[in-house]
Amino acid sequence: MVLRKDFMTKKLIRRLIDFSDDIESDRPYGRVKMVAFLVHKNKIISFGVNTEKTSLYQHRARKRSNVSDTDFIYDKTHAEIAALKKIHPSFNDWQNTEIIVISKKKDGSFRLARPCPICSKAISDLGIKKIYYTNSFGGITKETFIKGDFR
Repeated sequence: MVLRKDFMTKKLIRRLIDFSDDIESDRPYGRVKMVAFLVHKNKIISFGVNTEKTSLYQHRARKRSNVSDTDFIYDKTHAEIAALKKIHPSFNDWQNTEIIVISKKKDGSFRLARPCPICSKAISDLGIKKIYYTNSFGGITKETFIKGDFR
């Protein structure tokens, strides 16, 4: 059995947090801001931010999950989905790809950014195994998914 190396290093996580601050400061968005980065072999290949806009990709991801269509918050594009939909369809090295989701309060402290069931399903269905997200205790939480198994 070959163990896969984690590509997400503390140094890279710190750079991504700083980068997310720069992205957030440029967005005139009054609600909670979240930024998701896709990292492939220690390189950023995509990032996304949550928006008030809806997207067909988000809608399809919701249909594949067990989330009710009546949950209005899931109609908005989530940062994870925004990052995933930017990747070219020919990309297929998902097992060497990791995702980190960052969210901060206005005072600069972290808030919980664990992906919702829709985003978790989309992430695990692609075969991404490692996901990192900010927690409300001021740190980063790491979870490992088995394809098709989330939460």
